Amino acid sequence: MADNPTDPKTLTSVYVRLAWYALFNQQPSLAIEASEQGLAINSDESTEAMLHTNLAHGYLFTNQYEQARAIYQRYQDIAIGDGRSFKQAVLDDFKEFRQKGLTHADMKKIEALYQQ
Repeated sequence: MADNPTDPKTLTSVYVRLAWYALFNQQPSLAIEASEQGLAINSDESTEAMLHTNLAHGYLFTNQYEQARAIYQRYQDIAIGDGRSFKQAVLDDFKEFRQKGLTHADMKKIEALYQQ
């Protein structure tokens, strides 16, 4: 049976994916918007962590370092749905971003923050 498109869990999953793809399409403002919309209807902790990850990345790529850092710090030890910590997911995301040619100087600041 197909997912119900009006189910909050389905909708938040769509917002997670939309934000993720927006980042890779160099549309971080759209990633922020999608993440915020998903958080407004969030249905579970796992999805919330993923939405916050994408929201922080969006802030980072729109040169809003302080907003990004606040999220990266606040959620760093939270477990996300796939068994990784938020911090590990962020570091993995940064690696994937770099492999796709997406970089930002502040990524190194976040990595250094996570080394403390």
